Amino acid sequence: MPQSDEVSTASLHYRAHLPTGIAVSIAVLMAIALIPLHLLAVRDLGVPTSVANLAVIVTSILVANVFLVRDMVLSGDGRLKVTGLGQRIDIDMRHLTEIRASMVAHAGFGLAQVRWGNEGFRIWQSMTYIPDSRRKRRRSRSSGIVSDDFRDLVYRLYLINPAITVHGIAPPQSIRRTRFPAP
Repeated sequence: MPQSDEVSTASLHYRAHLPTGIAVSIAVLMAIALIPLHLLAVRDLGVPTSVANLAVIVTSILVANVFLVRDMVLSGDGRLKVTGLGQRIDIDMRHLTEIRASMVAHAGFGLAQVRWGNEGFRIWQSMTYIPDSRRKRRRSRSSGIVSDDFRDLVYRLYLINPAITVHGIAPPQSIRRTRFPAP
């Protein structure tokens, strides 16, 4: 991948998070699971109800929106690094063979699959690009199930390795369709 020194050191940072509907569902399930602790804290320990309610809400939101995310770094030297959910994946982008998203994934209840050889990983398609890698959050989170930032990442991977087979993922709105295979 011939590039100038300035371009080869640049990295693109993405954060994949749960689609909004699933994040809300998990937050509600977490709140329900924390009801016994809430009752224990209010009745037996004398914690004010407002403090116990706030603790349940904050815990539910943190689990759904902070702990269940994956960070992806597309480095200028041809590596894709994925961290989060107890995994650390570091692969050469030129070894990728397939990126696939099923109809279930488009509905927000499935994952996109990234494969190379006999290995692979799954990722949520609700993704945001993080322009400043020192900050872990972007100002606005993508509201769509299949975000343009996810499509941008897939398109960049395809440009680096045109041998990748892409199924079920349309290119980002900002590019011409002639440069990217149809889903």
